[in-house]
Amino acid sequence: MQKKQNKNLKAFILAAGYGSRLGEITKETPKPLVPIMGTPLLLHLLKQVENTEIKDIAINTYYQKEKIKEALKNYSGPLNITLLEEPLLLGTGGGIANTKEWREGADLLVMNSDLVHTFSLKKIIQEYRKNEDDLLFALCTPAYPQKTLLWCSNKQLKSFREKTAEEQTPHSFACIHIAPDRILKKLPEKKENYGIMGIYEELLRKKECIHTYSDKNAFWIDIGTPEDYLEGQLQLYKLMKEGKSLEHPAFLTREFSMKAFQQTLEDLEKKFPTLIKLEGYL
Repeated sequence: MQKKQNKNLKAFILAAGYGSRLGEITKETPKPLVPIMGTPLLLHLLKQVENTEIKDIAINTYYQKEKIKEALKNYSGPLNITLLEEPLLLGTGGGIANTKEWREGADLLVMNSDLVHTFSLKKIIQEYRKNEDDLLFALCTPAYPQKTLLWCSNKQLKSFREKTAEEQTPHSFACIHIAPDRILKKLPEKKENYGIMGIYEELLRKKECIHTYSDKNAFWIDIGTPEDYLEGQLQLYKLMKEGKSLEHPAFLTREFSMKAFQQTLEDLEKKFPTLIKLEGYL
């Protein structure tokens, strides 16, 4: 029997937003370029994609797009990077729909640009290949406090927000998912701002199957607020200081990463003395 050929898969990083919740930190630097352990966050995410079968990746841009373009000029990795400049903010749904021409019918692994995580993208893709005509969500287990709950059973998403059956367990969305071309084709192609989760919630109501992947040992935090931006790095710093390791690019340059985080704290304290209390971070 001839082995089934995997469908083509590309990646997409949502990087167009203002990052307004980060306040002063993103006034001069777009959120995808804020340093995480001394390296722009976007470069960490690209490094993680490099460890998969994916060869082509698109990044949408809007806010301070020239700085993102400039930062990527020095990228020397194996990925073929395409920047999709948005004339106006299209949101998560509009941004994903805007990849249609570039995708050329490929399925799409989608990630937010504000994630510090150790999910194995390779394992997520392997799980997706088992049912590659359906959506797959990566989930945080257990659910993170103050995040919207997703209720699941038997590795399938059953409900957004509300528990609808006794056997369902709560999780939170890791802001990583894979969408097949047949689903992506259904997205409104209007060039306007709309969210993707509302679309997926409606598909679930129409009995579309959404599979899930979770890793209870994965490190995950979104750096959307100054507190989380510092807390995520602090956790990495403490693990490094204790001699422990995570499957994250920052651990490949441990000594540099630790010194860089110390410098980040000093820089933040000088630039934004009232932004956040930095005492006790080291």
